[in-house]
Amino acid sequence: MRRDTLRRGTALAVVAVLLALAIPPVAFAADTANCSEGPGAVNRHKGNSWSALYGVAAIIDGQTLNKCTNGVVGEVAGSQAWVNIEGYGSTNNIIQIGLLKCANPINPACDSNMHFVRAWGRSGCVSLPDHYPFPEAIGSWDGANHNYKVWRNSAAWNFYIDTTSWGGITPDQICWTPSRVTWFAETWDYGDALGGTSTDRLYFNSMAYASAIGGGFTYTGFGSQTCGISDGPNNTSPPFYCTQLNSNTMQVWTNR
Repeated sequence: MRRDTLRRGTALAVVAVLLALAIPPVAFAADTANCSEGPGAVNRHKGNSWSALYGVAAIIDGQTLNKCTNGVVGEVAGSQAWVNIEGYGSTNNIIQIGLLKCANPINPACDSNMHFVRAWGRSGCVSLPDHYPFPEAIGSWDGANHNYKVWRNSAAWNFYIDTTSWGGITPDQICWTPSRVTWFAETWDYGDALGGTSTDRLYFNSMAYASAIGGGFTYTGFGSQTCGISDGPNNTSPPFYCTQLNSNTMQVWTNR
């Protein structure tokens, strides 16, 4: 859910109370993440993008992601992995599906357990209110590798995990124009693990895209490189890493 506005806004209504009740964060220990930036969210991403507009897919490892602990009251934190259609005009313009482990007192999907999730958003539409891409839990987490996909056909933008459909949104629910497809891991706190760990890296395999409405998927043709998406404060190496291993395989991990 690549939304700085959302990240920083989820706790604004209770910030004064939360700051008064703040619990000092615990210092980092080896291979252990502890929250240090609450109660609002501070967003980071690492991943890659491709110039396609109508479909994105990847097989993402089914590992349990590591979320930070021992934060302030009302902490917003989480580790996530997504495949995304992104749009022009606002970072809220996105359609995405993936996996997540998060804490957020106002989102039922953020109960500190692993979930399959989908999200979508829009911003700046003339006749439609803004819709922020809050993660929505779908299905039942099983810890297995799955193929996550967003695909546009003539009727809708569709969400898939493997061949199972998890609904969709119609084109008239958004006002924005697609600009690119992306694959990235995401965190909401410096203490969260971005992707996997140094001993259990998070892999995006069989990265693919669709260039036409209703069209088939083609594997990406990346070279071996560092990842092109790397944003957020202190999002450097170390401790956060992302490497495009080959034409359609990417790995993301945190080394503490």
